[in-house]
Amino acid sequence: METLKDYNKAIERFCKDNSNSTIYLVGEVSHPGISDLDFLIVDDKPVIRNEVKPFLMGGNVLIVPRFALKEIQTIENFNLRLINGAGYNFSGKKAYNQNEKIVEILEWLPERILKCKSLLKDSPDKRNTLLLHKSINRSIQGIEDLTGNFYGQISTEEARKNNNLSTNEILSKSITAGILAWNDFEMFLLEEKIKGIATGNVNISNHYSFENTFNHLLLYFYRACTIDCQLSTNLSKRLNVSVDFLDIEADLDDHIVDRWKKIDKIYTWFLENELKTGMIKYGWLL
Repeated sequence: METLKDYNKAIERFCKDNSNSTIYLVGEVSHPGISDLDFLIVDDKPVIRNEVKPFLMGGNVLIVPRFALKEIQTIENFNLRLINGAGYNFSGKKAYNQNEKIVEILEWLPERILKCKSLLKDSPDKRNTLLLHKSINRSIQGIEDLTGNFYGQISTEEARKNNNLSTNEILSKSITAGILAWNDFEMFLLEEKIKGIATGNVNISNHYSFENTFNHLLLYFYRACTIDCQLSTNLSKRLNVSVDFLDIEADLDDHIVDRWKKIDKIYTWFLENELKTGMIKYGWLL
C-alpha cells in the first residue's frame, strides 16, 4: 500500500515533468493507499509518466484555461493549493451559497447513483468503491444540510476503517441512501426552487443513462438546452426531454445560466485546442 511519502514523490514527479506549467493540487491525501491524486493544470496538456498514473486512479488531470481560473470555484467547489508555477492563490474551498449547492447536487447525485449501480455489476475493487463512496457521500451530506433529514449512509471514515464491509454492501447502501436523499431533495426543490414535470431519456455515457427518472435533473437539462451556446447544442443530442411546465426561482435560474455559459467558454476552448480529456464538467460531450 502506498504511503504519504509515495504520494509526495508522485506529486514531485508530476511537477518536474510539467515544470513550466501552473499546477494546483485538488483536495488532500486524507487516506494514503486509498486517496487518489487530483491535479489541475493551467492552459497546458499535461505530461503524465507511468509512475504517476496509478495515483490518478484512472482519472484525468484537469485542464483549465487561464481566463477561467479565477472563477473556477463557481463551477466546482474545489479545494485548490498552488504547487507549481505562478497562478491565482485560492484560500481553500469557498463558501457555497444555496443555489450553488443545489446545482452541484443536481449534477452529481444521479450520476453517482448510476455509477454505483454500474460498478456493482462489475465486481468492483475496494479502492474504486471507496473513492466513489466518498463522492456520493458529499451529495448526500449536502441534502442533509438542506433538509435536516438523515439517510443512514455509511460514513466515509467507517467505510475506510472497517475491513468487514464488503464492496457490495458499501455500494448497495450508497444507492439506497442516495435514492432516499434524492427523493427528499426533489420535494425540497418543488416547495422552494423548481416546479415542473418532465419525461424523457438521457444517454450521456455508458453508465450515465436513464429514462423517466430523476425528474428535476431532466428539468435542469431541459433548461440548460434552451441556453444559446455550443455546449447546449451538443448536450441536446444526448437527450430527448419533454416538459409539461417549468418554473425556476429567478435567482437560481440566473445562476444556472451564468454558470452554464462559463462552462461553455471552457468547452469551446477545449474544442478549439483539440483536447479530448481533462475538462472540468461535461467532458462526455467532447
